[in-house]
Amino acid sequence: MVMTSAFRTKVVALLFAASCAAPREGVHSATAADAAIASGMAVEELATAKKEQVVLGWKLEVIGDRARFFACSAEDACGERVVEVPAKALLSFKVVGRARPTRDDGTVAEETDVVRVTLAKDTTTSRGGVVADPHRGLTLGGAQAK
Repeated sequence: MVMTSAFRTKVVALLFAASCAAPREGVHSATAADAAIASGMAVEELATAKKEQVVLGWKLEVIGDRARFFACSAEDACGERVVEVPAKALLSFKVVGRARPTRDDGTVAEETDVVRVTLAKDTTTSRGGVVADPHRGLTLGGAQAK
């Protein structure tokens, strides 16, 4: 195959354009497009996340800025696992049944009310957050364990 100079010029221009479009190696600053894409991903995750969580418990107490109760796996199966959350996370509660909780030593406690507790769920993205650092480029912070 014989390459004409016009064809060779087009091939060189195409290769040059492809090399410019390839990701740069090493550290570089985030472009506006990088930040917009990362922000869009975070917004989409936050929009589809569940805003509340429903759990069962017994002996619900609110003292100061903390709410405390014992967890139940069902309306008639309760134990002594303590759950403590900020009081502001407590959205609502409703008595839904009665149970005889089983203590850690295997004995059965006296019958008590079981409540359905609705808690505000703390929402974070899987990446934690997005920042543009001039020394490291676009940084996606890791998710924080809660």
